[in-house]
Amino acid sequence: IYLFNKYNYYKAQLITAGFWALWHLPLFFIDNSYQAKLGINTIGFYLFFINVIASSFITGWLYLKSNHSIFIAILFHYLTNLIGEMFSLNKQAIIIKTLLMLIFVIIIELYNRYNKSIFISNKISIENEDSKN
Repeated sequence: IYLFNKYNYYKAQLITAGFWALWHLPLFFIDNSYQAKLGINTIGFYLFFINVIASSFITGWLYLKSNHSIFIAILFHYLTNLIGEMFSLNKQAIIIKTLLMLIFVIIIELYNRYNKSIFISNKISIENEDSKN
């Protein structure tokens, strides 16, 4: 909520993506983790971080569109991780997955511009959030 109150949607999501990427970086050094199998300084490495940025925008959009439901954001993150673990993707499939994520982000942006959505001015009242809980 803090980032959405301080910055616009895009800047808030880029900051979130930056922290999210840093959070995942150590996993590239843990044997047998999904990230370690991608390798460092490989196409998979860079695509992973592009996916983190795209996922940040999608998660933020889901959060805002679901009346600020943390559950929906967690569910989206869980399902993306589950699918990633269930299916061993080759480099071609990872590229396709990344393109699909980016296309979805573009669709969200077009939806946003067409509907003059809350992303343009998305100040969230913390008092309203506290009263929900």
